[in-house]
Amino acid sequence: MYLRVLFSLTFSILLSVQFAQAEMRPLDEDELTGVTGEGVGLVFEDFQYNAANSDFGGDLTFKLTGIEDQSNNPVDVTLSHFYIAGPNSSYGTLLDGNVVNLGRLGNPFTIDMLDGNDLATGANGWTDKAVLSIAAPTHIDGSLGYDCTDASAVAGSGTCSSRPEEGAYHGERMDIGMRLNLDYLDTSKNMNLNLHAQSAHFDGSYLRLWGGDIDVDGDGADDSTMMMEAQVNFYADKLYVDSCNNDGTTCGDGIQFDQFKLELALGDAQFHQPMTFDVNADGNFILEIHELPGLPGTDTSSPVDSTTGHTYQGQIADDGLRDSVGTDPATWDWYNDYYENGRKTNFRVEDMTVGGVNFGNSYITNLQIQHLKVTSHDL
Repeated sequence: MYLRVLFSLTFSILLSVQFAQAEMRPLDEDELTGVTGEGVGLVFEDFQYNAANSDFGGDLTFKLTGIEDQSNNPVDVTLSHFYIAGPNSSYGTLLDGNVVNLGRLGNPFTIDMLDGNDLATGANGWTDKAVLSIAAPTHIDGSLGYDCTDASAVAGSGTCSSRPEEGAYHGERMDIGMRLNLDYLDTSKNMNLNLHAQSAHFDGSYLRLWGGDIDVDGDGADDSTMMMEAQVNFYADKLYVDSCNNDGTTCGDGIQFDQFKLELALGDAQFHQPMTFDVNADGNFILEIHELPGLPGTDTSSPVDSTTGHTYQGQIADDGLRDSVGTDPATWDWYNDYYENGRKTNFRVEDMTVGGVNFGNSYITNLQIQHLKVTSHDL
């Protein structure tokens, strides 16, 4: 495995690592003048990760305990195999010498500190904030990029930077998979679940973090907390799910998704709608994408009769029309901007096959999360 790390803070270094060997090259004056402080870029070349327990010839030990069935007997959840490799790995069975590149030198994974004022225009949740960004390779112009889900894509067919394998060139799309075992006290109930993705990548994904004030514990008062916005993109030529016996030798019918695309938008700082994570006094977590606040700074009190010239700040008439009596045009425009330009989630599968039966394509587009709250509870 090769690891290339691109630093561009107050200096610039290109580091190439193969196992324990490393070579560092000094930069000349002309190269140093090109440093502009973008942050840190990461590229993994000739990469493979393969971890397995004794069932698959390895020494991996990863077990979740403390779970009980309805009879209060223990149920152990064990990760028996996890791999990241090059394409055509045959669900993790052909891994020898099968490597992949993660990221490109011209479009790496990045860790960076961003100026919130550069991320959006006008007043928004990032205004005057320093934003920590952790990001996968970005989308690029469609004339240069590759179709995001086609394992045989060629240049100019889409917007993804990660390339499929071509000849001796490894490309940046990986096979990734895992096998989970559920072990019961009554071994006849033991279950196995396998998840495999072929020619997969995460182009356009990012996590952004910044500090702000919002009510995270529900007491009506703002709390200083870490705010988040995330874009979780996952593309794969094929996604395959099945269940087998615990050593993987006998499997039932599987579910296959062809040309799988998930573009999940979590939080929207432009519209003051961050995602937060909190732990309450009972030790349970609260993950929340907060409600839309409406047009910030407006008066949302009951409207006055229009004959007095009241502008109905923060109000929208019952008929929902912009020009109706009882509608504040600025508030209407703010919500319209959110529905037109706010962050949206998309999901698409070209073909879903279950037990050899093809159910055709399925998709969800332009889904917006206006409020989401997930909490854990003691059983």
